[in-house]
Amino acid sequence: MTEPASILVSVRDIAVHYESRGGNPFAAKHVTRAVDGISFDVLRGTSFGIVGESGSGKSTTASALMRLTDITSGSVSFDGTPLDAIAGEELRKFRRRMQMVFQDPYSSLDPRSRVGDIIREPLDIQRIGTRGEREQRVTELLELVGLRPDMRRLFPHQFSGGQRQRIGIARALATYPELVVCDEPVSALDVAVQAQILNLLKRLQRERGLTFIFISHDLGVIRYICDHVAVMYLGKIIETADAKALFARPAHPYTIALLEARPSIHARERPAAARMRAIGELPGHADSPEGCRFAARCPRKQDRCIRETPTLRQVGKAHQVACHFAD
Repeated sequence: MTEPASILVSVRDIAVHYESRGGNPFAAKHVTRAVDGISFDVLRGTSFGIVGESGSGKSTTASALMRLTDITSGSVSFDGTPLDAIAGEELRKFRRRMQMVFQDPYSSLDPRSRVGDIIREPLDIQRIGTRGEREQRVTELLELVGLRPDMRRLFPHQFSGGQRQRIGIARALATYPELVVCDEPVSALDVAVQAQILNLLKRLQRERGLTFIFISHDLGVIRYICDHVAVMYLGKIIETADAKALFARPAHPYTIALLEARPSIHARERPAAARMRAIGELPGHADSPEGCRFAARCPRKQDRCIRETPTLRQVGKAHQVACHFAD
């Protein structure tokens, strides 16, 4: 019998709020609740997906987990260490255990640096190994992601988009991390290259025991690579479940709308854009209403939805939904 997976990342009620005055220094402060009190756990060696429309708070969540964005409240722990409580040199040393693959392979690599230097940079910052050992590590990483070692002398502009993302993955793996946060890592690539990168990530996870947090608006990508999924809407997690259960039996009206909006080869089904228009435009974070945030777009809306904010509740094994009428 295999041992149950342990929790690597634990998030409890984190919030990321931004204050602004809209350009008027005399106006009252305006609060944008980009992330507004979310909680989840990520098991070691698994892939945890966060999905939702643009503006739902997915990327802000990823930045907060990596301490690239300040957390307004709540806590994040990594393997039992509270990340929100460490800073400076202690945080720098800790970053070798958690790395990130960014969305845009064209802007996330320094165009003035050679590929070998880009991949070696995390090793230099963390002072891992000797100069010779770092160069050997760069060679290993290039081969690991399917690139030739002699490509280390080239510059990013000499590579295709898919090759650049492989370089980004190699850089993220340089310090032997346990956690890799992938923020829309294939959204800028064409479909054929997306498949290559996703297969590479799955192989690396299998061989290296990596844990992934995968941010995406593409449900097909999430379904292919993730074990557990959280659906975000206006800064809140509104549904979370095992990936198979979520795609087989979505419970929240928003999740259902997202799944129905996937492109279909069946001519009788409405086009994806029309299905999303049926629930209207995504409101702004600052306009988040009392009660259910999805109420203004929800086909099931009732008076209770306007008055009372739904909380996550159990509707199946490891399946939670924040909807009064999900049953």
